[in-house]
Amino acid sequence: MPSKSIFDFSNSGDAAKNEETKEKKAPREKHKREAPRSAAAHKHEISKSKIAQPPAPVPPKKEGTIRFAHLADCHLGAFRDDTLRELNIKAFENAIDKSVAEGADFIIIAGDLFHTNVPDMRVAERCARKLRHLKEKGIEVFVLYGSHDYSPNEKSIIDVLKGAGLFNKLGGGEYVGDKLKLKPSEFRGIPIIGLLARTSGLEKSDYEHLDTEALEALPNPKIFVYHSAIAEYRPSFLKDAECVPLSLFPKGFAYYAGGHVHERREVDERGYGTFVFPGHTFGADFRDLESDAEEAPGFYIVDIESGAINLHFVPVEIPEIMLADFKADGKGALEFKEELQHWANGGNFAGKIVMLRVAGKLASGKPNEVELEKIRETVLEKGALVCVLNRGSLSSAERLAVQIDTSKSKDEIEREIIGEFVSKASFKDDALNGKKGAELAISLSGALKQEQRANETKDTYHRRVFGDVRKVMDSAEGQK
Repeated sequence: MPSKSIFDFSNSGDAAKNEETKEKKAPREKHKREAPRSAAAHKHEISKSKIAQPPAPVPPKKEGTIRFAHLADCHLGAFRDDTLRELNIKAFENAIDKSVAEGADFIIIAGDLFHTNVPDMRVAERCARKLRHLKEKGIEVFVLYGSHDYSPNEKSIIDVLKGAGLFNKLGGGEYVGDKLKLKPSEFRGIPIIGLLARTSGLEKSDYEHLDTEALEALPNPKIFVYHSAIAEYRPSFLKDAECVPLSLFPKGFAYYAGGHVHERREVDERGYGTFVFPGHTFGADFRDLESDAEEAPGFYIVDIESGAINLHFVPVEIPEIMLADFKADGKGALEFKEELQHWANGGNFAGKIVMLRVAGKLASGKPNEVELEKIRETVLEKGALVCVLNRGSLSSAERLAVQIDTSKSKDEIEREIIGEFVSKASFKDDALNGKKGAELAISLSGALKQEQRANETKDTYHRRVFGDVRKVMDSAEGQK
């Protein structure tokens, strides 16, 4: 490895050329964010920061062992801020370098390698360069569509890179009658099967039609790759999201390589096998970076030895993250501004990612009078790599506009907006009012957002969507 820090931003393009995830029953869940960490939270009055610690070493690879790396949710290109975007890419590159250094025979990326299916081409080029390095070393890569880089017409950057021979794309299959038959890939006789994700959790329908019998008949050890939240393990921040019940998964796999849930966890499930969510490699939003402040993100090195699975979590290297939370309740805009400016003038921000969240209702004045951009400029002048503002929950007694908490997911924001609208509206039909009306609107939205399946004709697609909409409406009618 080069001695130059991966967080040195001078000539980052040349540096890249130096190739070098507890809702389930406790007894079966071995781990929820307890593996060796490269970061710990340091708390004081208004902030907490991440302090680097040396990661626990991965044991040497034994003869006869097959070793692979399991990554997910890299979300390359996620940030508009150039610095955060660069840090995100470098975290991915660091994960790949560590996978190579630990002797991985192959790498699984369980969805959302990219944040969109058509990313900035500079980001795609950096990724392609790293994948080409793996190909030159003879390390195979298996990639699954995630909910962000999925394309119903296979026009994603994932398909471009797959067509260039840089990795194997998982998730191939077709419907035979009403059964979805997946096409396995393999590495040295180990079957690797993936079920691709779609937007808004619409892949649940595919699970409902999955030919599990054929998959369960495959020899072990075998790996099932997925990019979906599992209902029984869903974290609290996904309580309203579409999830797939455990019962829809095929049984008897040695390893279930998960993605989509930006939280690390391992679960040994009787009758199934080991379910693992590695979490993200850097993150894609404010909440992810908050999580990174308390526990370093990373990936898994997995050993298959005589059919047994051994897991080793590997943190990636990211800069120290400082969180600062300020409450505006009961304060005037100028008073709140002075409080923030005093903090900014006295802070030690050099080399850190600073996450500044302001919330609450000002007693007087307007949010723009707090001049948060000037606070950000002060933090940057004192050496912060970046200062991320979360001000969506800052309001004023003088302001009546709808407030949106930007730290929440798109689905959560959608539910809140629909719920707020329905709560203020009044319809003659009681089924459209209150919580019932909000749930009906959300269910209809989900049915209408379904995408066309592979090999499905337009007429069949339309009939299926209209049929699902009718089911939602009939169900609402039956609850009157």
